[in-house]
Amino acid sequence: MAGIQAIRHMELSIQAKTLRASGLFDEKSYPLLLAARFAKLDPAIHYLQFGEAKGIKPSPQFDPVYYAKRYDDVAMYGPSPVMHYIEIGRRQGRRALPLAGEFKTPRSVSSAHVLFLGQMGGEAADVPNEFISTIASELSRRVPLVRLQLEPALQSGKSAGNGNLVVVAPEKPIRSKLDALEQMVLLERLKAEYEVPYAIMADPAWAWIVPIFNQLEIPFITVFQDYDELAYSEDAMRSVFAQAVSVVCESAAVFEKFARNNAMIAAKAFYPANRQVDGVAALAASVVASGSARTRIAVQEKLDIDVISRSDLFDALTYFGPNSALGGDHAIKGYVENDRVTPGSASFHMKRKPYAGFHPGVYAGHAGEALGLSTPFAHYLASARPPGKWARQLLEPAATFEPATNLRVAMYLHVADPDLVDQICPGIASMKTDVHILVSGTTDGIVNDAVGRLETAIEQQGRADSYAAVVPLSASASDSLPILDAFQQAVARRYDVVGFFVLKREAAKGALLGDGWRKFSWEHFVGTAHPNADRILSQFESDPNLALVFPAHPRMFGWVKTQNIADTIAEKLDLRLPLPGELDFPVGGAFWARTETFKRLAGCAETLRAQSFPAVEAGGAIERLLTVIADEGGQSAAMMHVPGTSW
Repeated sequence: MAGIQAIRHMELSIQAKTLRASGLFDEKSYPLLLAARFAKLDPAIHYLQFGEAKGIKPSPQFDPVYYAKRYDDVAMYGPSPVMHYIEIGRRQGRRALPLAGEFKTPRSVSSAHVLFLGQMGGEAADVPNEFISTIASELSRRVPLVRLQLEPALQSGKSAGNGNLVVVAPEKPIRSKLDALEQMVLLERLKAEYEVPYAIMADPAWAWIVPIFNQLEIPFITVFQDYDELAYSEDAMRSVFAQAVSVVCESAAVFEKFARNNAMIAAKAFYPANRQVDGVAALAASVVASGSARTRIAVQEKLDIDVISRSDLFDALTYFGPNSALGGDHAIKGYVENDRVTPGSASFHMKRKPYAGFHPGVYAGHAGEALGLSTPFAHYLASARPPGKWARQLLEPAATFEPATNLRVAMYLHVADPDLVDQICPGIASMKTDVHILVSGTTDGIVNDAVGRLETAIEQQGRADSYAAVVPLSASASDSLPILDAFQQAVARRYDVVGFFVLKREAAKGALLGDGWRKFSWEHFVGTAHPNADRILSQFESDPNLALVFPAHPRMFGWVKTQNIADTIAEKLDLRLPLPGELDFPVGGAFWARTETFKRLAGCAETLRAQSFPAVEAGGAIERLLTVIADEGGQSAAMMHVPGTSW
């Protein structure tokens, strides 16, 4: 092995000497010069061994990527395109650089330019086209424009009297030499240097460029004045129109033959009220302006997809739900394309989160106008994940943790359907933390039934000595807003932490929806596969600033019908108004809470009941206010998340 390495090093040394002698290696401009010195390698050897494989140019005089694509026999020669050129290609007159290098690309202060493809002959055309020239002039007044022409420009750089129009042209005629590879390299260069988001084709002679637009994902519109059937076939024109985003044409009569029996093409057409050249030009400019806006969104979507793909946070299961097979980049693309929303009180209602711990609505309200066209999640990632209420702490199942031993804990269960108790008994019976179970219900019979089921399950598990009591509560004490009764009981009985859960079938939501949500909530509230209640209570004991823990719901919910009630309750609790437009909260009433934090809510329970609020809306308002109360008290609210689960 050592002998092979020595031979390889000798070969590289000889090649490096040849490379330096050729004048094609510029050591000072080599991007990996520091890496070569760190590795104690001759920079020329480092280039041949590492740099060339990365597509790095040895100097501005040679492009290894282009050369290898240009000449098929290079791959058979060996791993080094530059050595092939030095030893074979140079004396055969082969090209070392793409023809794109012969185009002057003037600098511009503008960031993004719309690419304009005007008359193929450019300014030097035998018969300059007034229609196309007027369109170019009109467009450049509205958007930065880079005009590509394949003949030498009469005026190089920026057009006289118009700083918004850049002309890119070769120094000498080269049109006949532009094959598919040269065309691709040229367009790639223009797209990169001028940040081209969009293109306008004003001469059908450019039809050959459409496949390249497709490969480079550059959307385009075509501006169409007349049809020369001798120059362009109907099929060729129809293909261009079918792939264009929009078509601006002088009259419907001329365009009709292409749109006939093709609703897709017909729907793209725009016709000016004024058929004069200036009318067509003005319409083209307005279409480009609206098209550019759509394209800016498309460009931002690509950036967002890239940012999210490079992160480790996006969770397809949370966003798409348990029944979706989407994953990877396809899932991220679907999220970005579907989740562009405008901040507002109802903008995010019922939308799903990109991962359990992030609320796009809360972040959008924080970012404001700085969000631009980006999705909130991508903007958050690109901003180095700033901390805030949009990214709540996530608690997850842990293999080891210290169970809470110094907390007085109660679990308040409000039961409407006692047979559901059987589903939760295994989870309760397996808890290691000592807990009182307080049971309320819609009738005394239901309470007694639920208590009996619980006591039997706990006794069967041999855990009766770990539960101080299963306490039945009078139905009359909790027939309205049981969530308030839970806090009243917690305060009166001096519990440090109280959990709240409702056992009720949601008939209006259907069996699948109701059962699915209840099982998801219970798994995160107590747990069957994992001892989540013990994990949560352990966190309460170790973190005295923790006030509230609730399941990490994959959806976001707005205030809906609860806003007015919430405002009234907030005033009575001396909470700051206006209330936040977007927030995470215990959806459906499943949470663990520190009693001390919510003492004032218990204190005004009777006052709130006297308001005769509709029970469902009032309960929903209080659920949402729990997070607000914790935040205003300077305490934290966390969410329990079991990876691999969704609803």
